[in-house]
Amino acid sequence: MKILNNKLIFLAYIYINYTKLFNMKKITLLCLMFLTSFAVSAQCINGTSFLNPTATNNGSVEQIATCTYSTEYNTISGLIIGDDYEFVATAAGVDAYVTITDLTDTVIAFGPSPLAVPSITSTDVRLHV
Repeated sequence: MKILNNKLIFLAYIYINYTKLFNMKKITLLCLMFLTSFAVSAQCINGTSFLNPTATNNGSVEQIATCTYSTEYNTISGLIIGDDYEFVATAAGVDAYVTITDLTDTVIAFGPSPLAVPSITSTDVRLHV
């Protein structure tokens, strides 16, 4: 009986260790997938200028463009440094990912639309979608 019990304990020990190793591989794979999903949502810096509107800063919503391609950006002038702004962009009715840069393409803010930018740091910004 002791030999049989030892074998059972030995087999159970191998099974538990194998399960832990297998689960660790799953956890590692999930972590890699999670980190990769953040890398995909990086800031997009587009290379072609489309429109150059000037903000009126009167507190109302201002429409910049109705058809900006994903390779283009809009340069918005006349913003007031220190004021809060919100940038909204949609593609086919779905909120888009937005990147706001200064004129040298230094990223000021990025994220899903609507993107709130508290205390903006530049009077002229580029809106990349």
